[in-house]
Amino acid sequence: MDNVATVTQEEMMKLVSLFRKNGFRGEYDTIEHSEAGGDEYNVIMVDEKTGVKGLFTANLAENTINFQHVIVD
Repeated sequence: MDNVATVTQEEMMKLVSLFRKNGFRGEYDTIEHSEAGGDEYNVIMVDEKTGVKGLFTANLAENTINFQHVIVD
């Protein structure tokens, strides 16, 4: 992913806001642009209540969050 643009502070704040508006609370492990590009991001976060780590795809243009899968370390 050497050619993937760095996520800006502004993009991170918008993503955190989108997750909070949708009831997600926890620690954000990774936030990066998805390979699809545009306003789509891959977000790995750990749920504060359960401690479960999950991968999500978020789209800022569409204000959507899609769960992809649970990550088992």
